[in-house]
Amino acid sequence: MRRQIHMNQDVIANISLFIEVINCASFNGAAKKLGISKPSVSRRINELENQLKTKLIKRTTRNLSLTEAGHLLYKRCNGFDATINLARQEIADLSERPKGNIQVGFASYLANDI
Repeated sequence: MRRQIHMNQDVIANISLFIEVINCASFNGAAKKLGISKPSVSRRINELENQLKTKLIKRTTRNLSLTEAGHLLYKRCNGFDATINLARQEIADLSERPKGNIQVGFASYLANDI
């Protein structure tokens, strides 16, 4: 079971990377945006294609184009990826909000005026 969870996390991470590659229209653009190397992006896209047992991207030296499977994956998962990123940002925002009790003190002679 633990191996299955790890594999699913890898697939999800690789799908997220795939979506970034398509949104940036290049492996290099996605690598720069995500702060990882271009060979790492290429390796992970190859890994995703192996995991799904299909080609997702037709690569040439000058451009990328999606296969039918790539179109389907992008269409189905692009919104999902955006939803996950939004949820992660909202959770991060929660942790940045001030928390706790606030104590207010005032002089006892003001108590009669309140």
